[in-house]
Amino acid sequence: MWLYLLGFLQFIVIAFICYYEFKLKSPIVFLWATLFVMFGIMHLIASFNGDISYPDIVLLKASLFVLFFCILYIFMRFILVKLIHENRYNILKFNTLQEKCINESFNLNFYLILLFTVIVFKIYPFAKYSGGLLATSWGAGREYASTLSYFNMNQVLTIIYYCLSGLAICSFLRNKKISTILILSLFTITVIISRNRIEILPVFISLLSVFIFKCKKINFRTIIFVLISMVTVIYVVYGLRVFRHYGSLYEFIQNFEFNDFLNKVNIYITTDNGELGLRRVFYYFIYNNNNFDNFGKAHSYIRMMLVFVPTKWSFGIKPPDFAQSMGAAIGMEQGGSTHPTLFGDCYANLGWFGILLGVFWAFYASIFDYILLKRKRKNYLVLLYSLFAVGNVIIGRGSVYNGFVYIAYGTIIILVLDHLSCVKLKN
Repeated sequence: MWLYLLGFLQFIVIAFICYYEFKLKSPIVFLWATLFVMFGIMHLIASFNGDISYPDIVLLKASLFVLFFCILYIFMRFILVKLIHENRYNILKFNTLQEKCINESFNLNFYLILLFTVIVFKIYPFAKYSGGLLATSWGAGREYASTLSYFNMNQVLTIIYYCLSGLAICSFLRNKKISTILILSLFTITVIISRNRIEILPVFISLLSVFIFKCKKINFRTIIFVLISMVTVIYVVYGLRVFRHYGSLYEFIQNFEFNDFLNKVNIYITTDNGELGLRRVFYYFIYNNNNFDNFGKAHSYIRMMLVFVPTKWSFGIKPPDFAQSMGAAIGMEQGGSTHPTLFGDCYANLGWFGILLGVFWAFYASIFDYILLKRKRKNYLVLLYSLFAVGNVIIGRGSVYNGFVYIAYGTIIILVLDHLSCVKLKN
């Protein structure tokens, strides 16, 4: 009885937070939407159907952890939103944004060329290493990454790539339809060649952000659209995973059969294979009471505080990559990493005290909302919004430090670009 009740309650509470953040139009809604799909829905199903690998008490504890985390989050978030001034979020309404974006001086062509250049410099060395575009594959990509130095240009290019993830939104707001299609196509081509599923996020974020900005009220049609969007995103993400397994682009072209491809996607979804099964790593940590090396020491959060200090040069102050510590805990080979959703990461970092991190994430959401809403030039606000949204999806998935790295470095880059554009206009 308690298992069913708490499983249902955590689902309702996460759904309410999604609703609240959606109304605000805050980019943190993408973090909670990710948690809703990857944990809220899947844990609800597990609470009613059971999980053959874990006793019910594990699922019960997971529900309790998430409930307390969410309650602390929403309580603190209510307070902080009032302090920010709730009416400031009105600037994120579509008509307001569009009017201001059109009336601003913003060199869209320059950023379009920059995006194209970044993608070329990301793809060309990889294609050359693989032996041509048609020879590129996920395996070749991992091998290529292993040849790069500790500091490499690809890291910089990736951050700039995500900084420009909102470029399609800027183009759409400025009524540049051809440019919008071109930008979305460039992002899509990149992920087809790299097989890195995270690189498809700018496409999803662009389309969903426009919907969020345009949405004036939440009704039945809104809910249907959101449900269709969720299913579409899940199928595309799993489709890209299956796409990886074909090998090179040439092998995919030679061997692709639609029915076989769709069957493989459905098998992955129905067997909890991939993103929808990551919550089970959280269960594993609960089942073993966090009894693993480097657990319970807040390593993710220490690394976030030292985000601008390279691990190699931190003289041991900066902890090792906690994603790899979690990977080792579930038996992965050295260097392997795993991501148990944000909830699982919080539990792994601090055990049951991890529920207090609900307060931390409320502050996180409000601080970055404040940075966003203070932007006078709305095209740069849009770039920041999309960057935050991309990072928040990655964080919700459980790759907390990686998502925060993109946000931390990307925010500085966009703020510098915003400042330089203002200086140029004054001159």
